[in-house]
Amino acid sequence: MAVAPALVSGAAALATSVLAGATPARPAERDTIHKPDYVGTIEGKAPKGEVLFRITMKNGHPVRARFQGRNVELFCDDGTYPRVTFQPISFRFRDGNVFDGDRYFLSDGNQEYYRVRGRMFGGGSRAQGYLLYIADSLDPPRPGNPEMPDCSTLGKSTWNAERVRN
Repeated sequence: MAVAPALVSGAAALATSVLAGATPARPAERDTIHKPDYVGTIEGKAPKGEVLFRITMKNGHPVRARFQGRNVELFCDDGTYPRVTFQPISFRFRDGNVFDGDRYFLSDGNQEYYRVRGRMFGGGSRAQGYLLYIADSLDPPRPGNPEMPDCSTLGKSTWNAERVRN
């Protein structure tokens, strides 16, 4: 499951420890969004995770979203379904009420790609969008360094959120 070069852009934001089902690098409290403006769920037959984010406003217009996916269900090629929490990532707003961005991370023989897109509507009372995550092991397994499984969200995972703070 390789990441197409055309998708790769952005800066390092995730950690390869996510692949092992561990918490991402620097899971300190400062890397958690406290008092989010919006809270929602990732759609699926059963809840596939939650999203939360804060909006930074300037002159009455949204300029930045700080977004976090929590307890997100991944699907791995070894048959496991780990749930992971990503570090919060900030994205700029584009085209009024739309924010989006992506991050690519390469470390220790693994590559990860994370994309988020969201749109506010209903006068800012609701938001919806998707997140996409792909992790791919580049190195073959060797003694002391077993291959990490390739994991992903199996395409775009749609989310819906409602405003919880003014």
